[in-house]
Amino acid sequence: MYPTLPGGPLPIHQLAHTGVQILPLMVVAVFLVVAGTVMARALRPRSDRSTSKRRN
Repeated sequence: MYPTLPGGPLPIHQLAHTGVQILPLMVVAVFLVVAGTVMARALRPRSDRSTSKRRN
């Protein structure tokens, strides 16, 4: 995936640069997942789990 320079892999500063670009995306993704689970728990009452157990 990563382009390689002649004589070896990418230099450390380029790997750090891509890491800096990827880090905010990971933070946003984790935030969206956490927010989604919190919203789902808030919207669904606790009794919903018991009804789903009865269906199964």
